[in-house]
Amino acid sequence: MICTKDIFKVFWGYQRAAFFVVRGIFVLARFKMPLVAFFGGKSMPHEGLLARQASDLAYRLAIEGCAILTGGGPGLMQAANCGAQKAVQEKGDGKPRTLGIGVDDLDLSFTSGCDSPFIRAPYFYVRKWLLINYTEAFIIFPGGIGTVDELFEVLNLMKVGTLPLRPIVLVGVAFWEPLMAWVKHSTKLGYIPERCDDMIMVTDDPEEAFKYVMRGIQRGR
Repeated sequence: MICTKDIFKVFWGYQRAAFFVVRGIFVLARFKMPLVAFFGGKSMPHEGLLARQASDLAYRLAIEGCAILTGGGPGLMQAANCGAQKAVQEKGDGKPRTLGIGVDDLDLSFTSGCDSPFIRAPYFYVRKWLLINYTEAFIIFPGGIGTVDELFEVLNLMKVGTLPLRPIVLVGVAFWEPLMAWVKHSTKLGYIPERCDDMIMVTDDPEEAFKYVMRGIQRGR
């Protein structure tokens, strides 16, 4: 049964979420450069091949004038934040080029690592909104349920037109191949618009990913 307490809880929750969305918008506005989001597993070994690729790719994008967004925390996210923070140190112009966004009560142990900026949102959906809404390209490494959820959130927003078509790069051909087979099959059946499938690149080559993202950003401007 719905009670007054539930109504107040929902009202307060939306008020709190709205405050942090506005706060997050102000934080993102500081970058004044294209935003690229990195998604991937938090359990990924920091010294592994994929983490090194994420760090190097984030570094190159940051050097070229992009800002890197992640969910904060360990694994792939820390690797990307650290790569972008390295570019900050080399540029020496004081401009921020990376941000980790965690969630209260969920990511209490998360930091972005490498002294890169980090904020927390009160709810998971606020974090996803901030990571997705202003981002001009998405680079997605292997991960679990959260990573796939973020991928399909982006695809669904593109499908319904809430989010403009943006480049999506899936790094790790062997990992993503079964999922892409389902996407292509669903596209043939008409369940997924072809325009969404066309925006996805699957690759093992960081150089190919870098060029695809930069072309997509330049084409969208």
